[in-house]
Amino acid sequence: GLLSVLKMEMDFKGLVLLTMLFSSGLFISTLSQPEGFPSFNCGAFTNQTEERKSFMYRILEMQTTTHYGDVVAIHDIAMNINVPRDWSEADPCFPKAYGIICNQDNPPRVIVVNLTGLGLNGVLPPSIGNLTALTQLLLGNNNLRGSIPGLSSLKNLTILQLESNQLTGGIPTSLEDLPKLNQLFLQNNKLDATIPSGLIKLCQQGPAFCIIEPQKSSAIHNTKTLTIMGLLIGVLIGCSVLFIIIVAVFVLIMVWRHTRTSQPQITDGGPASLPQIHPSTGEDENKHFRPPIEYSEEEIISGTNNYADIIGRGGFGDVFKGALSGLVIAVKKISIISNQGQQQFKNELALLSRIHHRNLVKLVGYCRQPALLALVYEYMPGGTLKDHLSGKMQNRLDWHTRLNIALQTAEGLLYLHRDCSPTIIHRDIKSSNILLDVNLSAKLADFGLSRLLEFSKSHTSTVVKGTPGYIDPEYFQTGTLTEMSDVYSFGVVLLEIISAVSPQENIVQRARQLISSRKLDDLMDSCLEGTYNESSAWKVVDIACRCVEKEPKNRPKMRMVVEELETAVKLFTLVESNQSRQIS
Repeated sequence: GLLSVLKMEMDFKGLVLLTMLFSSGLFISTLSQPEGFPSFNCGAFTNQTEERKSFMYRILEMQTTTHYGDVVAIHDIAMNINVPRDWSEADPCFPKAYGIICNQDNPPRVIVVNLTGLGLNGVLPPSIGNLTALTQLLLGNNNLRGSIPGLSSLKNLTILQLESNQLTGGIPTSLEDLPKLNQLFLQNNKLDATIPSGLIKLCQQGPAFCIIEPQKSSAIHNTKTLTIMGLLIGVLIGCSVLFIIIVAVFVLIMVWRHTRTSQPQITDGGPASLPQIHPSTGEDENKHFRPPIEYSEEEIISGTNNYADIIGRGGFGDVFKGALSGLVIAVKKISIISNQGQQQFKNELALLSRIHHRNLVKLVGYCRQPALLALVYEYMPGGTLKDHLSGKMQNRLDWHTRLNIALQTAEGLLYLHRDCSPTIIHRDIKSSNILLDVNLSAKLADFGLSRLLEFSKSHTSTVVKGTPGYIDPEYFQTGTLTEMSDVYSFGVVLLEIISAVSPQENIVQRARQLISSRKLDDLMDSCLEGTYNESSAWKVVDIACRCVEKEPKNRPKMRMVVEELETAVKLFTLVESNQSRQIS
């Protein structure tokens, strides 16, 4: 084991020797030199007797120190914004500092600084501009103050995230000079300035690429001519929008009148009927969509070999594995003596008959006969997310797979919230309702409790239903169901993915305590055995905590959740790519 660490600083051309003494008699020494010279590790192997010790040194490893300008900039940042982990005495790229990713140049350059959600405070120093190889600067969700420094020298910068701080002053025009900038997030600050005209094109691409929201900014150029043109364009656009709204209202009224008189009602011979659902996106996915098939009781019994292979149990029926027409299926047999079970059957059949998305379970068919109510789904051989996290499945999920499952589930939920009209609230998001296919891709299941939000309404009042541990406290107390109710439940699932702790074990409170103490390792699932990178892990932890905020208004919409999880996946991929290049 390690007996002692000896650090000797020698006043000889800046050389620093760090020596570690092990009980086996092995010394490991690291010799560091000024920027531009190689560093190297030496192994000192002892031939020890009671009378004397002899040493034999050989070079074990050589490493070029980080670019001098990057070292100065990183140390200056650490001193100005109180980075909790000490950067001031370490080479940023060797050993690698928290929140920093370096490339493989000689000398190495800092390409990513990710200090999102660390509660940092202070003023951003101008020396950030010295990190000329930087591609991503991620400092959102902190307490940084002062103005945004000039960043015109960061010609490689692609992503700038400074959202949710206390920044003031103007948006620097130097941001116009960044040729590779494709994501800019400055919202939730105290900025009060003109939006530089060179950023307008980027922000017109939508909130996935740019959110600024300066506090009192309405001008987009300083000249009087452009201001007048902007007003004229605004008037024309306003008139056009008003005309479109009038036409849309007329069409909606006509459609509503038609559906009241002609829409099929619930019958024994067909799917249950709810207000018409119109998916507004995903046309490519829906063009091959086929409506569910109605099966007879005899076909269901034959297809399941008289219900021989049970693969799941629920409150209102069991699930059996089977096969129909060469397709492997899962059959949910609904209890016919339960009124609630019958209602959930109607609800799920009505919804899944009309919507289709790659991350929603596919409804193959149904059986509605006096002696049998059954829903027939595609079979998911990967089981449920809960099975994997609880250890029921033999193979535990690695961090990359967990990230993908989280993102895919979020995309399915975003489809329900944004792309279906009216909006669908799932109301029972939990790990056992996330199914995995043979490739461990996620599909959201069990729509028996789902509700539709009426047009023009942001919430609905209903009897509280769901699974303890996942239910939004606001919904539980008031009975008011909104999109944010699903967001809270999804946040609990994210914490479950991170820690593998059951929601019944007060996972939210436990996570908040560990995060406030910066104990990421204690929060992460021990079965990961440290095989995750901190940048992506902290990103997921941050979005999970925002999803489970007590006040619904403080929670993000699913669009933002998807974007944050996409960033987490990119961070993971970037780190893995860098590590692979190091090994090779």
